[in-house]
Amino acid sequence: MELIKDIIGVNKQTFVKTLNSIKSHWEALLIVLVYLLISQIMLPLVSNIFSGALSIISGILMALIEAALISSFLFVLNNIVQYNRFRWKDVIEGLNYYLWKVYGILFIFFIVNFILSSTLNLIGNIGYLLSLIFQLFIIFALNPLPETIYLKNYDSRDSILYCIEFIKENFLNWFVPNIVFGACLFFIFNISNTNLLAISVSNFIPFILELLLISVLLSFFMIYRGHLFKFLSTSTRRKRQFMNKF
Repeated sequence: MELIKDIIGVNKQTFVKTLNSIKSHWEALLIVLVYLLISQIMLPLVSNIFSGALSIISGILMALIEAALISSFLFVLNNIVQYNRFRWKDVIEGLNYYLWKVYGILFIFFIVNFILSSTLNLIGNIGYLLSLIFQLFIIFALNPLPETIYLKNYDSRDSILYCIEFIKENFLNWFVPNIVFGACLFFIFNISNTNLLAISVSNFIPFILELLLISVLLSFFMIYRGHLFKFLSTSTRRKRQFMNKF
């Protein structure tokens, strides 16, 4: 019973903080749309320019662009969650702020995935099992990794380790709202046929509306996660129970 009260109390406070952030900076709800459009332009462009014999360069550049966009997105979220501040120039200023931390984490994932992929044919079904375990590990144990990157001052390796400890301490408080939001987003994505490469005059307006809806929901979700992570990572259930008595 106390656990349920704690989950409800935590999410009430988180919801209020999220609404306050959005009331102050409603334009932040469009931020996912901005990054979606940038990635849809930049990544195919680099892939087409550096094709054929230059595909290795293309792969490196695309990884750096992906890391830079993630860095920028996290920098914007950090300013919203930590300082209740949103500025469009943060999109540019954030491109290199967490760049190498993000790139380091992506590189770790790449190495582990490469090792697993290389050994699949050698160890048969065990390899597929290990690959599944690794994917589940990322989904669950490293679920708060984006928030850890921008709200905690750890390097790539320690960010991964902190995520594991955070989930151990806050499993239900973290995953209950995430599952609820995730289910809503999954439902909306399934009924939406948004495709950036299949736009015509007849479906342009519905396409824009779908894109805006997706951006608003995902932006709200990520701001909510930021406030939730900040709250949970700076308190314990015992401390919250004690504070609720006053």
